[in-house]
This record gives sequence, C-alpha cells and structure tokens, in this order.
Amino acid sequence: MNLFKALTLGAIAMLAAGCDKKPEETIPPKPAAKLPDTKGLPVTTNLYAQIDFKLDPQQKQAYGTLIDSFVKAASTKAEGRNFLRKTEDALGRLKDAGFGDFTKGDLHSVTFGMTLPESPAGFVNFSPEDSDITLILRGKFTPERTKAFCEAERVKESLVDGQAAWNLGNLVDKLSGEKEFDKVSDEKSVWFAYADNGTIAIGTRSSLRKSLGALKGERPSMKPSAVKAAEDFKEWNFYFCFNNPKLIEAATAMAGGNRPSDRIAARIIQIMPHDQALIITGSRGDNEATAVILSNEATQENIQYSVSISKSLAPKILKIYSDGIADLIEEVGR
Repeated sequence: MNLFKALTLGAIAMLAAGCDKKPEETIPPKPAAKLPDTKGLPVTTNLYAQIDFKLDPQQKQAYGTLIDSFVKAASTKAEGRNFLRKTEDALGRLKDAGFGDFTKGDLHSVTFGMTLPESPAGFVNFSPEDSDITLILRGKFTPERTKAFCEAERVKESLVDGQAAWNLGNLVDKLSGEKEFDKVSDEKSVWFAYADNGTIAIGTRSSLRKSLGALKGERPSMKPSAVKAAEDFKEWNFYFCFNNPKLIEAATAMAGGNRPSDRIAARIIQIMPHDQALIITGSRGDNEATAVILSNEATQENIQYSVSISKSLAPKILKIYSDGIADLIEEVGR
C-alpha cells in the first residue's frame, strides 16, 4: 500500500509540474523519421534498397492510371495481349503458391542488401556467392500453401539454418514451364525460406543462413543510416543507400592521375560528404519528389539534388509516357 501511495503522489507531482508550463513551452514530440526495415540484412551490408508498396490514395490513383494505360496499350496488338495473358497466369500461379495476391497489395515491401568489397582490388576475384546478397519480402503470405505447392511440383528442398528452404530457380522453372535454372548447382543456386508468416528471405545458402539468423534475433542486423536531409521524405516509396566510404576513398585515391583535371576532381571528391549516397523517392507536401543526397552520417553535412512534381499532374504525365508502351510491348514480345 505504501508503494502505491508513493507512485500516486509521484504521478500527481509530475502532473502539477507540467500544469505550470505555458502552452508555447510544451514541445510536441517530433515524429520519427521513416527508415528502411533492414532487419535480416547482415551487418556487413553496405549497399541496400527498399521498395515500399503501401501507397496513399493519390499515389494509388497515379499508379492505377499508369497500369490502366499499360494494359490498354498492350491490348491493341497480339504480342501485347499474349504478354498480358502470361503475366496474369504468372500472378495467378504465384497466388496459388502462397505468395499472395499482388493486385490486392499483399506484397508490402521488398528489401535488398549486398556486401561490396572495400577496395577496387577486391573486385578482381569478386563472387556474388560470397557477397551476402540478400532479398527480403514482407507481406501477406501463406507458408502452408507454398509448402504444398513445392511438394506437388517437386521443387528442390533443403534445410538451411534448421528449416525448410526451396530452390528459387527451380520454382521459377516450374512456374514458367522453362528450364533456365535446371543445370545450376545447388551450392550456386538461390534459395528462399519463411522466417515467419509475413517474411520471406532469399539468398545463397551462406547469405540465407545469416539472414534467417538475423530475422530470428540470433544474429545482429545492419542498422540503416540516419540522415537528417532524408527526413523530409517521410512517405518515401523507394530508398537506396550506398554506404561504403572506404571504397569511395580508395577509388578517389586511384583516380588521382597526373593531369590537373584528375587532381582537381580527386580533391573535390575528398572534401565532399562521401560517407554514403542516397536516392529517395517519396511525398513532400503536394509533391512527389526524388532526391539524390551525398551525406556524411557523423557530421550530417550533405549535398542534395532533388526534383518534384505535383501529385495532381502525375497521372497526366504518366499518361503521356504510356503512349509509347505499345511499341515497347511489341519489342518484348518478339
């Protein structure tokens, strides 16, 4: 009872102290900046990107206009109609395999991560198998249907980090009816596994093992860089970050040639913020904006270039671009 009285009195005292402040002295909590969900990416990741498919109503209208224009243009020619049929069939088979209905927004986001060498010399013997290439899909999935589909279609299965994983190339061949990945060895193949009902991890055996461990909390995950210049894009849809300062510095040192222009270029790069490079697209007020930001996370110095367009104009401009889609579909169909 004494503890309860102490807590009660403490709460009353704090409320009383807050009541003495004038309204202008009360600082409202600052909304947290939206950052990519990098859980599941190895800590060595120095290049990552995320596409967020959760759109606001105006964005949905803009993209809906683009898709409608695409379908309309494709339907005007036999090659386009054939392409649409194949696409519709593929989406249907993906739904049957438990990967959700893309047309209804069941796929929420796609996160990509990769580990690049820290020096230009590292690219001489660079191998994707050793670079921790990771893809993470988040959304509304049905693991039971995926398991049943893979068993029925005899998709190659293996154990990675103690759980079932399936050969992605083999699955693609089953879905498409082709044999593009039939001869790829298991060690060089790409595999996928469910971390939970809403998360799919994709990668080589090595990177998938690390990703699953990070998603389960058994391994640390890479933390996204916090850049103040990027906070304006709170409703971004695409976020790309190249965070490899040692590689930038090494490449800059190699670029210092004998010509004055080479030396000047190298010095300019050295004094510029070069800790990371970001590309972001998102909303800012009534605008859909895209920004390229060179930034230093420690000092928050940055150089930014951005372009924007009014949301109300976006559907109209997208319609202009759709005029050439029929020709593109024809080329794809050949």
